[in-house]
Amino acid sequence: MNNLMKVLELIETPICLIKDRKIIFINNKFKDLFNLYIILNDSLDYIKSLVGDFNIGYFENIVVSNKSYNKLVLPIDDNFTKIVVFIKNNNLDFINDINMFQLLIDSIPEIIFYKDNDLKYIIANKKCKDFYKERGVDYIIGKTDSEFLFDKEFADTCNKSDKKVIETRETIYIDEKVPIPGTDKYSIYQTIKTPIIDKYGNIYGLIGSARDNTKQKKLEEKLKTLSYKDSLTGLYNRTYFYEKIEEIVSEENFNIGVVVGDLNGLKVVNDAFGHAKGDIYISTVAKILETACEEQDAYVFRWGGDEFITLLINATETDCKNYISKVDDLCKNIKGSQFNIAISQGYSIFNNENNDIDDVIKKADKILYRNKEFNKTEGSRQMLEKIKNDLSDKGIETSEHIDNIVSYCIKMGECMNLRYDEIQKIRLLALMHDIGKSGIDEKILLKSERLTEEEYNIAKTHVEIGHKIASMTPQISHIANEILSHHEKWDGSGYQRGLKGEEIPILSRILSVVHSYDIMVSGCIYKDKISKEEAIEVLKNNSGTQFDPNIVDIFLNCCIEDT
Repeated sequence: MNNLMKVLELIETPICLIKDRKIIFINNKFKDLFNLYIILNDSLDYIKSLVGDFNIGYFENIVVSNKSYNKLVLPIDDNFTKIVVFIKNNNLDFINDINMFQLLIDSIPEIIFYKDNDLKYIIANKKCKDFYKERGVDYIIGKTDSEFLFDKEFADTCNKSDKKVIETRETIYIDEKVPIPGTDKYSIYQTIKTPIIDKYGNIYGLIGSARDNTKQKKLEEKLKTLSYKDSLTGLYNRTYFYEKIEEIVSEENFNIGVVVGDLNGLKVVNDAFGHAKGDIYISTVAKILETACEEQDAYVFRWGGDEFITLLINATETDCKNYISKVDDLCKNIKGSQFNIAISQGYSIFNNENNDIDDVIKKADKILYRNKEFNKTEGSRQMLEKIKNDLSDKGIETSEHIDNIVSYCIKMGECMNLRYDEIQKIRLLALMHDIGKSGIDEKILLKSERLTEEEYNIAKTHVEIGHKIASMTPQISHIANEILSHHEKWDGSGYQRGLKGEEIPILSRILSVVHSYDIMVSGCIYKDKISKEEAIEVLKNNSGTQFDPNIVDIFLNCCIEDT
């Protein structure tokens, strides 16, 4: 802009630059014309009161200081900056004084041209001439775009817009695709074309300005794409969903399958494994949904946290059912996941008769939640089974260890004359007490060396994680408190809540004794096994501190010393 101002200062005609309703530059000739040597905030309004507005175009016979001028207004960049030129009628005419106008427009860093009513180039600046030279056209003055052979489509676009300006006598703003020489790529030029009309209504052609706007357009497209895409999954988002719906309803006939999906157990995964794993769950299902509709015209959207919508174009109810079945099959075939992958879905048809999309979604939701209730119990059972198997496969909880403590817990229940339902409850607790370890890094769980304080604090959180999983899982929700409490100690020094004595649920106290004994005699990754006699001695020594003394006595008398 500074270089442009230096050039404009040399031109012997009044010129100013306007941006955002303010004068940002005037040359000395302009100052002389309007007697402006100090630019004030109201200078623009003062000048407008003398010469009218500054709409883009060419206007004749404007009288300033008793002298007749033609006023020329051109845009020169994409920031709404305008150049205003006052040309004397008596010796400088817009068309006839080529030298002055050529010097002026050659100083502007955008393509500038003037065409007559026959759409022939009469004047063009250096930027415009260079543009055509790059495309093999050495001389453009006196010719129309139709005479240039480098790209017929571009020439047709230019002619069409030019004729529209002449016919409607209105300024138009267009984006034109322009071929890049020697490549199969295009640039995008932002072009403004304005009719030249005198005060009597006579039209003399048009003035055009154009600038290469490719980078800006690419940025806009990128931002637009980002605004339409979910950042986690790459799927379309809710914003684009409604735009797509508007596009669909604009057609005369449409029949769209709307399939609504809701992930099963995302909250359990987030609480048990962490939100990073929850994100993996969401992304995995997103890919499954895309894969399931690869062979048909469809759009998949992430509707919310754990919700998805798929639009199946020109689909029937059978197509929707087949899609849902395909998704279910793909979920079941996922290998290597820590958790069970599943999504409940429902569908409805969106068409000319059933054309309220919100009602269509509600109908699909009703079917979805019926399916979700049906799948909830089975899904929870599968997830628990998967977590148990994963712990066993990784050597975190061996099947032999689990079998031992289940057997001991049942025998303890019988010896203590617990009710049948309590015995079944402690059996389940023996099976599921360490389910929260699924949310702990296996590097910590399988570490053979002594854990650091930080690692130990992380490991201890498995009881909280297990409690969360159990609380949200119908089959084991009734043992959630016992899972949370199975590392509490009789003297109150355990974790997580520091419960003491009979504050600790009795089933957790039983499990504590049983679990500790079997770990000692069976050994584990972080502790070598010891003899039965040594283990008994440990239990006795910690009776009344770590363990409930009554339960230690019953365990030793009922389960150990008579074996």
